[in-house]
Amino acid sequence: MKGLIAFSIIIIFVNCQYCVRNESMTLTPNSESHYIQERLFHNDVIEDSLESFIKDVGPDSYSNTVYTIDFAKYKSDTLISFMAYKHVLLDSTYFFVDSRALLEIKQDPQILINYEWASLNERINGKPLNFRLEGTQEVNDSTLIVITSRNVRNIEKFVIKPVLNLGLVDKYAMKLIEDDDRKPYINIYKYVHKDSLRLMYKQSPEISE
Repeated sequence: MKGLIAFSIIIIFVNCQYCVRNESMTLTPNSESHYIQERLFHNDVIEDSLESFIKDVGPDSYSNTVYTIDFAKYKSDTLISFMAYKHVLLDSTYFFVDSRALLEIKQDPQILINYEWASLNERINGKPLNFRLEGTQEVNDSTLIVITSRNVRNIEKFVIKPVLNLGLVDKYAMKLIEDDDRKPYINIYKYVHKDSLRLMYKQSPEISE
């Protein structure tokens, strides 16, 4: 049965390969800002990329939306992921929304056959996972931004004075329990330098790229 589940997941990833782009892109900052009232990041390219992500997702994609910005150490790289869903998505134990796991699976879907997922998670991401909630900002009464990190110690290099309000996290987690089988929106970037991000992975409820 376990093998059948793993095989089914692999088929999903393989079927999505038609929209997985191997090329990467470098983003440059733009001057437009519409959704975030208070600046979150030191780097313009991260701030503007988040604005573009929120615009692409659409403020009304879900009745209540949590945007998670996750900073993760992956080998020698720093990954910055934007995710949007109807609840706080980036749980420390949830393998299939960990940017590092998604990139590994994209490169080799067969790895899902050979490992227990917990062991695979440890092999890819190490132990301990060092998942941290770093900060929150409520955009309006139905939209929350959450900043998280995985094995990244210098989050202040990117984030301007992160403030964590666990009450906001609980508020959205309690409200957003409706059934919804749509996939989350995910953009995973490699941090190149302070003015450049490289797109490594893109997913929407309809497709993965």
